[in-house]
Amino acid sequence: MRGFYVAKQMRLKDAGFGETILETMPGRMHPRFRAMLALAYGTSSAVNAGKVYVTKNLLDANYASWLGLAWNGFHAAKWALHDRPAQLWDELEAQEIAELQELVSELDVLKAKAAKLPT
Repeated sequence: MRGFYVAKQMRLKDAGFGETILETMPGRMHPRFRAMLALAYGTSSAVNAGKVYVTKNLLDANYASWLGLAWNGFHAAKWALHDRPAQLWDELEAQEIAELQELVSELDVLKAKAAKLPT
């Protein structure tokens, strides 16, 4: 997964190898990479669930896969449902505030010009 993510980032985003490989390390994992891991663990867990169902043997369960799905799935869902929209709204708020400040400064300039007009 790391290899595919690094290749994708280097190809599409023109990112450096060192910077991109660091985004896949556990301490600094990028949310998009974590979502990719959650999908991979989900696929593995679904196949494992089918195996457990067919064999009717609970000891065939791949607990590492299920734990990986739970861990990465939780963080990916938190990013997709909370962190990403919050970041989007923060960026929109900053953009709106900048536009309002620009409008206020234009109004101040017009007010100063209007004060110089003869009455």
